[in-house]
Amino acid sequence: MPTSRMRTRSAPWPGMSRRILMRYMSWSPSTETRCATRRHLVGMRRAGISSMSKSTLSIDGNLRRGALLLALLVCVLYQGTIRSGFQYDDFHSIVRNPHLIPANVGQFFLDPGLFSVNPESTMYRPLLLITFTLNRWMSGDEPWSYHLANVLLHAGNAAIILWLLRLLGLTAGTSALAATLFAIHPINSEAVAYVSSRSELLASLGMFLFCGLALTCSTRWTHRLATVVAMGAALLSKSVAIVAPVLAIVGLASDAGVRAKVRSLLPVGSAVVAIVVVYLFAIRSLVTRAVVDSPVRDMVPQLATQTKALGYYIWLTVMPIRLSVEHQFLVSRDLDPTVAMGGAFLLSLVLVAWRAHPWRWGVAWWLICLLPTIVVPLIVLVNEHRLYAASVGGFAMIATAIQSQRSEGRPVAVILIAAYTIMLALLTVGRIEVWQSERSVWEDAATKAPASLKAQLRWADALAFKGDVELAEAAYLRALALRSHHPATRNNLGRMYLVQGRWDEAQTQFGLLLNVSPDNVPARMNLAQILFRQGRLDEARVQYEAVMAYGTTHGRAQLRIAQIGLRQDSPAAQVLRWLEQAEAAGETSVDLHVSRGIVLRRLGRGEAALAAYRAALAKAPASADVWYNLGNLYVEQENRTEAVQAFTRAIECAAEDDVIRQSAIDRLRALK
Repeated sequence: MPTSRMRTRSAPWPGMSRRILMRYMSWSPSTETRCATRRHLVGMRRAGISSMSKSTLSIDGNLRRGALLLALLVCVLYQGTIRSGFQYDDFHSIVRNPHLIPANVGQFFLDPGLFSVNPESTMYRPLLLITFTLNRWMSGDEPWSYHLANVLLHAGNAAIILWLLRLLGLTAGTSALAATLFAIHPINSEAVAYVSSRSELLASLGMFLFCGLALTCSTRWTHRLATVVAMGAALLSKSVAIVAPVLAIVGLASDAGVRAKVRSLLPVGSAVVAIVVVYLFAIRSLVTRAVVDSPVRDMVPQLATQTKALGYYIWLTVMPIRLSVEHQFLVSRDLDPTVAMGGAFLLSLVLVAWRAHPWRWGVAWWLICLLPTIVVPLIVLVNEHRLYAASVGGFAMIATAIQSQRSEGRPVAVILIAAYTIMLALLTVGRIEVWQSERSVWEDAATKAPASLKAQLRWADALAFKGDVELAEAAYLRALALRSHHPATRNNLGRMYLVQGRWDEAQTQFGLLLNVSPDNVPARMNLAQILFRQGRLDEARVQYEAVMAYGTTHGRAQLRIAQIGLRQDSPAAQVLRWLEQAEAAGETSVDLHVSRGIVLRRLGRGEAALAAYRAALAKAPASADVWYNLGNLYVEQENRTEAVQAFTRAIECAAEDDVIRQSAIDRLRALK
């Protein structure tokens, strides 16, 4: 038997024509090319793909140095974020979240309600909460450690991307360019500069590690354990990581040795499937609510809107000059021309990528990473941080396209990409400046999206918080011009008037809102507060009693009714019952303890009143009101020494024009 026939039985390529050979050798990011022809190898190099034997999958010196340089680049570029403050969702999930204490670490894995101070903002992200707890332990309410952690996570992700792209078979130069674009591109600045976007950073870190470890296909138990742990950590950071196994499969799909690799990955795959099943069971109520029971929009407009969003994401990536925390983006109800054009463009991109083999993986990675936000309806239509993990596929395609340029055109391409990279870095520095404060973030958003109600409202809130009343009022009125009966805008404008002492204007705003939405709890509470301050106690009581029929006030309405009872000399036992109801509903303020102390004094229960005042001092040791009432109790108990000390402290703590200060001075003179 001729030798050539014997060789044909042992492998597909000996004895074959080049045309048949090329059919067998479809491109794969991790294909080994030991047996490829020289022409095929040169073609792969032009496309930015290198042949990598198993020995090259380890982290060599050049790769380690490149990773360190990338991490250093990220730290230098993003060092300005360390001086930034908290923004937007940071306030309810971090600043005002009382659950971020070491004692709750175990509960983070059991109770999604610990994610926020707001009961309605339930999310299952225990690993994220653990990192926030560590930050609070390090820096308290100062934001620097939170931002430092985000920068370090982004630096680590950039380094891992360099390693992952080399595993996928891209050349050192192509991998370095793609990883550099990932590190410096302003589209990723929101994920780094916005503390609450850390969930994206953590989930991406787990996904990148999982994919890289899966591609190496080691049979060591430590390696397999690390692969499973990476997958679990990603899911415990954010649910979008559920696509990580699909990403790993895409990386392995076209491998010449895929069958052997699949066999070696079976134990890991089984463990990952088990983790995903357990995870989905744990969050089943959240998923059901978001997709089935009460989705924010139906599936048809959701898919139409997100089809349009995909084209918008591509534009933001290529020309990142209109980046913002809030984009002026509208829901598409059906297949309108914009959606049709977006869908056609996306389809053409997929077809081009499929014909250009080196782009297949990049397009697949990009779409798979965005799949959860395409399918699951979310309140925010488009978000830049959603592109964080997906952008790796896009940057890999850009780098591969540049690397595949013919030698005569490559110098021009290098110059253009160098200029483009510098421009991206400068744009990122600009975005970091925008993320310095709540005011700058929303001013930028309101300027770029003048028709966005949310942007105008948030900017107005930030201005009001800083005391810029005129600018805040103008921003609120612009928001009302966009939607005249928007509850939050009308209520917040009225609240600003209330704080300024412009009670008539405030009452007008609350009245207009309640005429349209009588069940609006904040507006009714604010209206009752105005009536309470004006001394119109019976009218205030009516409002407080009405608000309890519409929703919970966490005991605040019951406390105010009790305080009205104290002013009107209602029976002490009745007032005490209202205070007990307030505490049972969740009220824990200083006012609660002071009011209890006053009513217990009236009932002649001096020791219980003393305990109430001490509880108030534990919460507010510099409260002139508490010290003054405590002094009155000591006078009744004929404890002159303690009374003098209490009135003295009240004088020290009170403001110069405070009525309590003068009353304490008069009481102190009477004692002397």
